[in-house]
Amino acid sequence: MRVITLSVVVWASGCNPYRVNEGSYSPVNVRDANAPGAQIRWNNVALLDQSIANKIATEATNTRRTATNTVEVWATLRNRTDFSIQLEARTSFYDVNQGPLEGPSSWQRLFLPPNGTVSYSEFSTRTDVGYYTIEVREGR
Repeated sequence: MRVITLSVVVWASGCNPYRVNEGSYSPVNVRDANAPGAQIRWNNVALLDQSIANKIATEATNTRRTATNTVEVWATLRNRTDFSIQLEARTSFYDVNQGPLEGPSSWQRLFLPPNGTVSYSEFSTRTDVGYYTIEVREGR
């Protein structure tokens, strides 16, 4: 009887056909350059750590031109847990042909209160920005 009970618990906890994924997707290890999902998702947030994939959601991302014609990007992140989370985020900017313009920015530390939101923003140093990516990882 114990074997049957254990197998039912394992099956029920691992199979949820109605799971809803919010926000950006988890990182993917790419072994084939032609594999689906191998490309960078431009103008989006990439979660670098699997440990935060189900804890935070990306509510919004967007850009705007500054008075000096550089680009400001931002993302609003939501903590979906009942405890505080510490994250780090950085941005890379690319030209209209998706070529890198400048190296990634420095990591910025973010603190998300329980069930709260935080906004992350970064400014480019160049005016010819066409695309961006924001990377988010667990605070170190």
